[in-house]
Amino acid sequence: MTQPCVPMSGPDITAAEIAAVSQVLQTRYLSIGPRIAEFEECFAAYVGTKYAIAVSSGTAGLHLCVIAAGVSEGDLVITTPFSYPSSPPPMSSSTNAPSPSSWTLTRGC
Repeated sequence: MTQPCVPMSGPDITAAEIAAVSQVLQTRYLSIGPRIAEFEECFAAYVGTKYAIAVSSGTAGLHLCVIAAGVSEGDLVITTPFSYPSSPPPMSSSTNAPSPSSWTLTRGC
């Protein structure tokens, strides 16, 4: 019998995203450049905050969240078992040990 499966969503990439990426690829900035500052300003305005910081990955973002939340050594951190495998490492690299159930990952669809 097959196990039930929760499918992940696919990307929603339109001509607008392709054009925006193409514009950046034609500049000398592939990472830290003027479009990043523009994105940070627009995102901050969208969520109603003064600042926003773009990061290189979801893992880097999680690491900053752990720091911003003030999680410190000895704090218990519990994450969902239905997650990308890189969710627990930001907690352990901040001198915290994620709950062992956080590391119980099974192969999905």
